[in-house]
Amino acid sequence: MFCESTGNANAYDGYNVGLFQIAERYHTRRLRAGESLRDPVVNVRIAYEIWLEQGWRPWPYCGNVYGA
Repeated sequence: MFCESTGNANAYDGYNVGLFQIAERYHTRRLRAGESLRDPVVNVRIAYEIWLEQGWRPWPYCGNVYGA
C-alpha cells in the first residue's frame, strides 16, 4: 500500500485511485451502491478481490518488490 500511494487514501494519478491505486476504468463494476474507490475500506476490499483473481500482476513494481 505504501509503495502504491504512500498511504494517501486520496491518491489519484488521473487513472488509478486510492491506497492501492485501483484502475477506476476497470474496477468500478465491483462497487456496491453508494461506494467509492476513494473510501479506504472499500479500496482495500476491492484490492483484495483483484489480488484473489490476478495475484500481484496489477501491481507489477510493488508486487515484485514487496509481495512476490
